[in-house]
This record gives sequence, structure tokens and C-alpha cells, in this order.
Amino acid sequence: SWDLPGRTATVTLTSAVTQAITFISRRGIASITTSATVTSSPLGPQARVISLTAGQQVQVTVSLPTGTGSAVSRLVNRRSGKVLDVNGGSTADGASIIQWPWSGSTNQQWRLLPNSDGSLRLSCLRSAKVLDSPGGSGQGAALVQWADNGGTNQWWNLVPATTSGYHRLVNVSNGLCADVDGGSTADGAR
Repeated sequence: SWDLPGRTATVTLTSAVTQAITFISRRGIASITTSATVTSSPLGPQARVISLTAGQQVQVTVSLPTGTGSAVSRLVNRRSGKVLDVNGGSTADGASIIQWPWSGSTNQQWRLLPNSDGSLRLSCLRSAKVLDSPGGSGQGAALVQWADNGGTNQWWNLVPATTSGYHRLVNVSNGLCADVDGGSTADGAR
């Protein structure tokens, strides 16, 4: 079950075998409440290891971070290994989105802000503007940042890819995936 306003998710698990599983929340984890043993993960603060006993049902409640202390993410292209970047660190509406090697700059860091339908807005930490697929744009159109206006062209779904651990970023308005132009691995490709 999901409680979006309360920023919690609850799942009931029964394992067929005794095992330790790694639970990952890409938005970060504020806390986990369960009767099972929970330990930290080498994957960092967005993951926890939960020990399950064969045949024993256990309920796990995960609380997500809230407010300005919420998790900040970098979005990494699987092929190039480069991150989603606001070109030149611009804070202007319409600034282009490119890929660039990770530098830790705030124009490469994004807050994943939840929408009522379960989709997300990606807000750049530097500008506080969101990732935008310009209204009415079609396949191949360049992505930009823009002030949050509530339009579905600024809403995105993280859709699990066929390879475990990876996701596609799909625009709610047009159903198209965020993509690096031509599959480029070059710095600055849009």
C-alpha cells in the first residue's frame, strides 16, 4: 500500500527461503519499520538489507525523506555513463539539457518531486526549475528546464527497463523516453 501524502509505502513479504534481500528506494530512505533485522547496505543511504526467515510473513514500512532534506539524485545515462546536466549551470527558462561527466555540480543534481498520479517532476537543485519536454514537442525535440507550471509535459515516469536496476524516463504528456541524441557518448550531447 502507498500513502503519498504521508510519504510511506508498506509491503508484506513471505520468503520461501531464509535470505537477505536488498531493498532500494531511489528517492532515499528516511526509515524502515519492520520486525525483521535491518542493516545498512554498501549501496548507500538509498538501500537497506532486510533478513527474511523462510515461511515467516513480515510487514515492511518504508518512510521516504520529505522537504528540503529530501534525497537528491543524479541521472546517469547507461550507455555513456554521463549525467543529466543543465548546460552551463544556467538558471534561465529554456536552458538546454545535455549530458556531461559527473562533477558534483548542483546543475547535475535533481530532486524527484512526486505528483498525485505517481509520476515525478525532476527539479534541478541549482535552478529549482524542472525538466521539460516543450509543449507539443515530438520525437527528437530537445529537452529544456522551465519553471514548474504543472503541465504534464513536465511530468515523468521512471519505468523499469528489462535490465535489472535501470529505468527509462518516460514523459507523461507525449509518452516518449528521454534519450541522448543519436546515442552519442560525447560531452554536451543533447
